[in-house]
Amino acid sequence: MIERRMFLLAATGALLLPDRSRADVVFENATFRVMRKGDDIGRHEIRFEPEDDLVKVTTAIDIKVKLAFITVASFKQDAVEHWRGGTLVKGRSRIVDDGDIFDVSFAAKDEQLVVQGPKGRVRVPLGTMTDIAFWNQEIVHQTALLDSKTTELIKTSTTPGVAEMVDLGDGRKVAATRYEMSGTQGRSGSIWYDESGRFVRTSFVTRGERLDYYPIA
Repeated sequence: MIERRMFLLAATGALLLPDRSRADVVFENATFRVMRKGDDIGRHEIRFEPEDDLVKVTTAIDIKVKLAFITVASFKQDAVEHWRGGTLVKGRSRIVDDGDIFDVSFAAKDEQLVVQGPKGRVRVPLGTMTDIAFWNQEIVHQTALLDSKTTELIKTSTTPGVAEMVDLGDGRKVAATRYEMSGTQGRSGSIWYDESGRFVRTSFVTRGERLDYYPIA
């Protein structure tokens, strides 16, 4: 198990969690601007906090699509996940999608993640990540993700990483590795991680719409 002493608090405020099997997992607070067809439609915030031998990950997504000052579509998600090492062990999420509410909770038990949601109780293998865990580069090695709205398992496939310079949307470019991920339910896109493994950008299609995430410095 990961002890608190194993967390290294860098000057940037990032938590680095050693992982001997792959590159270090980087826990660093981040805020992304969400863009659709050139319009700024919201924010996606990720915050990390150590709690004993766990890392508490808080995610807040707030998106509104407006037409002539009238909101025609909205999506809001507030989630709290607790990770031990690279494993999700408990959490909860509330999604308000155009007014419809979806509450989900989950907790590790007997080498499984027991999930309670709109379809009742389901069990998925311990080690399964949610579909909002893109801050963790290990997500590119997953073959299925937990849909944090429906609790269905989304089958995924990811291409090998390609090194390139990525535009962060404010004139900056950084060296990064791009992965192409596709999944069931019509979701697909690109994810970029910098040389330290930090999630720096994504561009993906969901519900037939392309959304672009740009970090806010």
